[in-house]
Amino acid sequence: SLSWSLQNLGPFTLFVPINKGFRGVSVRTLTADRSKAQYLSKMHLVAGVLPFDTLKRTDVFYTVTGKMGEMDTSEGDLQTKIRLHGSRKKAVILQSDLVASNGMIHIINKLMDSVAPTVESNPQENLLKIVSDYGKFDTFKSLLEVCT
Repeated sequence: SLSWSLQNLGPFTLFVPINKGFRGVSVRTLTADRSKAQYLSKMHLVAGVLPFDTLKRTDVFYTVTGKMGEMDTSEGDLQTKIRLHGSRKKAVILQSDLVASNGMIHIINKLMDSVAPTVESNPQENLLKIVSDYGKFDTFKSLLEVCT
């Protein structure tokens, strides 16, 4: 489980939204579908430690879902925001560099929830079938088929 990983593995950087960041979203709705809840949680998790100074100098970072995130410092040092690729929503970093034994926490003002998974998991299907179901992987699928 993800909670076990956050207690026993790492290092990770975790972007934690404040309670007000969940405005308009019920916890019941968020937890109704376990795989979607896990995906949503993993969108707030980065492998490795990313201190605030490093984030500000980094153009992009990747969550453990593979989604690209980017920093927005367009308002100077007054507010530093993060945004996930595919979303217009930006979260302000309210507090940064909270050190834990296995990583770092940054407190943000919004839940980063409006980015759909690139590919849906399906434990009943094999890898090639899942790749085949998405047209944007046709080139790689052709490469795989030539190699077999």
